[in-house]
Amino acid sequence: MGGILKTMDIPETGHTCLSVDGTENCRAALEDIAAGNIKNCFLEMSACAGSCIGGPVMEKYNNSPVRHYQAVTTYAGKRDFAVDSLSEGALTRRHGYIGVPNVVPSESEIREILAKTGKLKPEDELNCGSCGYNTCREKAIAVYRGKADISMCLPFLMEKTERFSNNILRHTPNGILVVNEDLEVQQVNAAAMSMLHIRQEGDVLGEQLIRIMDPQPFLNALDNGKSIREQRDYYAEYNKYLELTIVHDRTTHILIAILRDVTTEEESRREKELISRQTVEIADRVVEKQMRVVQEIASLLGETTAETKIALTKLKESITNAENE
Repeated sequence: MGGILKTMDIPETGHTCLSVDGTENCRAALEDIAAGNIKNCFLEMSACAGSCIGGPVMEKYNNSPVRHYQAVTTYAGKRDFAVDSLSEGALTRRHGYIGVPNVVPSESEIREILAKTGKLKPEDELNCGSCGYNTCREKAIAVYRGKADISMCLPFLMEKTERFSNNILRHTPNGILVVNEDLEVQQVNAAAMSMLHIRQEGDVLGEQLIRIMDPQPFLNALDNGKSIREQRDYYAEYNKYLELTIVHDRTTHILIAILRDVTTEEESRREKELISRQTVEIADRVVEKQMRVVQEIASLLGETTAETKIALTKLKESITNAENE
């Protein structure tokens, strides 16, 4: 750092000679100069940290700041050092003229290029200059000559992004509802309007969310700072089960709600649960009946066994008495 200053014979002029490196330091120095805070200074400014020894190519040489600074100190000193002499013509090179063909496109070719960025009519040519050219036609000519890219058009990119997002909102089967942090409706797509029985978008834009649905989940997302994921609830006013996901975008101060109609799924799940409960109840009744039958059979077998035992005992006693007589 400061290699240029070290090679200079600086006369005593009363100026302070300083070296500044790094983009942020250079920016700060320039701001001080513009503000008039620095006077009588000679500044050697280098965008690279450490000046040339911290340049972009130095990384492949295993950059060592201390070792490279020592090299700068050695070679940028007051004393001369030996340098190999260059051969004659070593600093000479011929460059042939390659030409600059300025091909002028036809009017139809210019209109074709303009049409690719949505400029179909003269009033579509905003000539905003964001692409770096004074007019849209100049930019189209540059595209034809290969000096500019057709996507270098800020209004076109913005319109393309907006059209893309609008297509998603229009065709997604999920309901999209956007409210600000005051819970005022900012946007609602067709799917959400169908789910929430909204006839026209203008009926709810700017209105409080409470007019169409319970704001509590949105308040929870605001207070907790956490997104709500796939929360299912029954909305009696719409006779629907809706799955709700809410994302709070703090940058734009909006809450984005994604609504999914899960009424069919929920009814199917509840129907399956009902069938399962009924099956369990039937199984319980069958088991209970079988147990009752088993108990009755056991009771009958017990009575028969007892009667048989009594009869056999009496028969045994009769035979014994007969033998004794």
